[in-house]
Amino acid sequence: MIFGASISIIKSQKASNKSEMIFGASISIIKSQKASNKSEMIFGASISIIKSQKASNKSEMIPILKSFMNNYIPDYEIENFNELTESFLDYLKDSDIKAIMLDIDGTITTYHGIEITKDAEHFLKLAREKEFIIGYITNCSHKRYNDVIAHFGKYITNTDNTHNIFYPYYDPIGNYNLKPFKTAFKTPANRLNINTDKWVFIGDQYSTDILGAKNAGVNKTIKITSNLSSNEPRIKRYQRFVETAIYKQILKHTKKQPKKIGL
Repeated sequence: MIFGASISIIKSQKASNKSEMIFGASISIIKSQKASNKSEMIFGASISIIKSQKASNKSEMIPILKSFMNNYIPDYEIENFNELTESFLDYLKDSDIKAIMLDIDGTITTYHGIEITKDAEHFLKLAREKEFIIGYITNCSHKRYNDVIAHFGKYITNTDNTHNIFYPYYDPIGNYNLKPFKTAFKTPANRLNINTDKWVFIGDQYSTDILGAKNAGVNKTIKITSNLSSNEPRIKRYQRFVETAIYKQILKHTKKQPKKIGL
């Protein structure tokens, strides 16, 4: 049911948006189902519907599902920023990475927090010393954006301006720069004049940060798993529950796995 409904919606979209649309369509449908069945339902229904389609449709549907699954898996998973060592930053330099972009809430602070975690602060200081371009991409409101500037602007590159802080309403020409949509990453890439294949993106959500970054061609994605979001609203906690259930099912259906730093 879920995948079938997703496919019906994404067939009317441009090809570049297909993998972005799957998660959104899935979420809309599973909200009406029992929590205990969500993770099984997502993939069980998906596979069943694929098998029942005519052969002419399978060649289109299966690559879309595979792309979605692959882009949902981060390149690396870390518990906290202490795992991002100086030697790892040197590895990124040797890999021609130019920019390190980060989410805010749940990544370097709590939900709507105003204090950066000590490990994130140390990492950003070290990254600046290594001369990486550093910025934030957040789905925050305009009010929260002002808080981000006030409390976290000093930790990124060009701290005397706000051009390295991107949020959904940044774009003056009307692009909807909301993660996981590609424009949320392509607009900063254009503004910074650094292609996303020269980026690392660090975030705490599979469905917005990791999926969006990989769809946009970000070179390396890092998922932070420390629980900084226990104070967030119920709807946000619900989203995390669903996306984690999806992620666990994806790992059962693919050989791809996230790496640990240093391995």
